[in-house]
Amino acid sequence: KCSGPDQEQEREYLRRIETSVDHMSNMISEILYEDRKVLLTTQEVLNMILAQISPTDYAERVCVDNRAPGAKVRVNSLRLTRAVINLVENAYHARRDEEIRISLRVDEVEQKGRKMVRICVEDNGKGIPQEELDTVWRRGFSGRGSSGLGLSFVRDVVEQSEGEIGIESKRNRGTKVTILLPKGEAET
Repeated sequence: KCSGPDQEQEREYLRRIETSVDHMSNMISEILYEDRKVLLTTQEVLNMILAQISPTDYAERVCVDNRAPGAKVRVNSLRLTRAVINLVENAYHARRDEEIRISLRVDEVEQKGRKMVRICVEDNGKGIPQEELDTVWRRGFSGRGSSGLGLSFVRDVVEQSEGEIGIESKRNRGTKVTILLPKGEAET
């Protein structure tokens, strides 16, 4: 009961609390229900990624180029955000020296007659040996002694979003991971 003329501040606090509760509820739903998807612009997705990597050591090394900020994708926002962050973290750990450069680029393409959003994470790191390129997606594979869950998780998220993922790499020249996601439309 905040209906009085002198309770404007209380109404504003209540509005903020209700908005926060709604956001928290949506986040919990996305965590609990992997197949729950929302329609987001690529700029919204990038904003979530950048907010999470901002306190890291590698944040200043990530160059973002969003050529399709208004393009939309229908994804589980938490899982896609985590997947792209995994790719950026892998790029950082692949550094050969302190001059690591990480590019996070988004654009629109047409693939097999479908409009797609392409997300590329590219680095100038040590690269992946050609003989390992087919095995990097396997659960448990790790090139640096980690759990080996990162790239298999990334692939699973992309596939659950009806997308495709590919990797190109050259020793001592870097790696490029490309995610293709169907361009999302509003449901009617």
